Amino acid sequence: MAGLAEAKMQLRQCLVASKNRRDLQAIGVGYAISSPNFPDTSRLSISEEDFKSLKKYFLEDLASDLEFSFLYPDTEFAWEVASSGSTRGVQDFKISPRTVFGSGTAIFNYHIGVA
Repeated sequence: MAGLAEAKMQLRQCLVASKNRRDLQAIGVGYAISSPNFPDTSRLSISEEDFKSLKKYFLEDLASDLEFSFLYPDTEFAWEVASSGSTRGVQDFKISPRTVFGSGTAIFNYHIGVA
């Protein structure tokens, strides 16, 4: 089982990788990726207590962090945490564009196991 520090680092790295991937696609460089899912490999598992801390870190700390609030401004994007519908014990950290009807299709979806 991974620790909270490792999960925070991986989540932050995946947010940056997602933005870089979309930037490359926007200028026609790189391969087409149909899925916003991260991590591509090495999904971590953390304790319930660490999950609560990671959720707060994502929704409060990263969402207001200067770097990420610039990349994913809350006026344009919804930051959400939800249980994965397809895999028991997995939580999803999502960023989706805001629409008139709520939020659109996720552009970032980080998966982490919770034990």
